[in-house]
Amino acid sequence: MYTSIQLVGKSMSLGLFALTVIFFVQVNRINSFLVPVMRTNYDAKYKSRLNCINTIKIGVIIVDHGSRVKEANDALLKLVQKYKLHSRLSIVEGAHMEMSEPSIASAFEQCVNQGANRIICHPYFLSKGRHVKEDIPSLLESAALQYKDKNISYILTEPLGMQDQILQLIDDTVSPYLRDV
Repeated sequence: MYTSIQLVGKSMSLGLFALTVIFFVQVNRINSFLVPVMRTNYDAKYKSRLNCINTIKIGVIIVDHGSRVKEANDALLKLVQKYKLHSRLSIVEGAHMEMSEPSIASAFEQCVNQGANRIICHPYFLSKGRHVKEDIPSLLESAALQYKDKNISYILTEPLGMQDQILQLIDDTVSPYLRDV
C-alpha cells in the first residue's frame, strides 16, 4: 500500500495530499475563477522549465561485462526490455563492455539514432572496479566523440552494487535458504 505520493520532486503523505485536493475542490466550488488563474500562473512560472525538459531526450544504456556464453549476454538484453517497460522510457539499450555485441559504441549510436541527446549509462556491475572507473568511461568518451557535432551529453551512474537497495535483494535471495537450515 502506498503511504506517500511524489509530486514534482516533493514527497507528501497521502493524508496531506487528500487535504490539499479537498482544499482546492472547496476553493473551486466557492470561487470557480481561482483555479484557472492559479493554473495559468503555474504554467507561466514553469513554462521555461517545461520547454527545457521537452528538448532533452534521454537514452539509457545498461552495460555489463559481456561473455563468451550466449545465454549470459541474452540475459542482459532481457533485463533491458524489462527495464524499458518498467521505466516507461522510450530509449533503453543494452551493451556489453567487451567480448560481445552490442558494444557501448553501438548502443550509444542506437540511442542517438532514436533521438537521444542525453545518455545515461548504468554499469550493471557490483563494484567500482577498473572496468567501472576506467574502461567504461573511456569507451563512453570514444562513442561520444563520434557525435561531438550533435552536442550529445552523457553521464555514468554508480554501479548497481553501490545502491542501498541491493541489501534487500541479497536478503530476499538468501532468506528462503535460511528456512531449510
